[in-house]
Amino acid sequence: MQFDEEKGPTRSMFLTAGVLGVTLAAATRDGMATTAVANRSTIESVLRRPALHKQVIAAPKIDGGAALRYAGNGLNAFRFAFGEGAGSLHVLCVFYGTSLLFAANDTLWRKYQLFDVLDRADDALPLMVHTPVNPFYHAHSSMRAMDSATDENGFYYDFTVQALTQRGVSWFVCNNALHGVSRQIAALRNLKPGNVYNDFRENLIPQAVVVPAGVAAIVLAQEAGFTFLPA
Repeated sequence: MQFDEEKGPTRSMFLTAGVLGVTLAAATRDGMATTAVANRSTIESVLRRPALHKQVIAAPKIDGGAALRYAGNGLNAFRFAFGEGAGSLHVLCVFYGTSLLFAANDTLWRKYQLFDVLDRADDALPLMVHTPVNPFYHAHSSMRAMDSATDENGFYYDFTVQALTQRGVSWFVCNNALHGVSRQIAALRNLKPGNVYNDFRENLIPQAVVVPAGVAAIVLAQEAGFTFLPA
């Protein structure tokens, strides 16, 4: 399951993604969520991906996109500063608390006015224009590996979820936090928590893997050889 930024995902990565998709997809019935919580084997299939270095970034808050910057800076350091090339570092970001809004799609950001949710949760983004879309998801670069490593508008300074996914970053979302954030939003909007929770589970970004508990996933990652970095 090795990753090459010039060539994109390898065939084995596509096969693994297909297995993950089958494992995580569940039938929609009576308004139930469409994405299942990952089981242990699904989680470990992500953790076993070969790489010279492995790092798990634990993010409880959005904090202006700190976890994404850390991921991008780490990838750049090993690829360019240390000259180890593409795919030498596998970064796993674990989102719990308000950081899980990194993994909410545009539908959720628009419907629940998630900028306002962050403001009320003391995780505000004061320097960012409050748009109705996820400001951390959509790439703003060419997404081309041929871009210069020093071009601050190029691929290697594009610390969005789309761009970092193309560089091999993995994303875990805590199911416990999903319940907690759903309750907060439900109270704010006078809605039923279960309905908000199901809405989130149906509208997470396609790259997200929902895990039973973020703290447990961090432990499993460290046991699998990932170094720990708080964000």
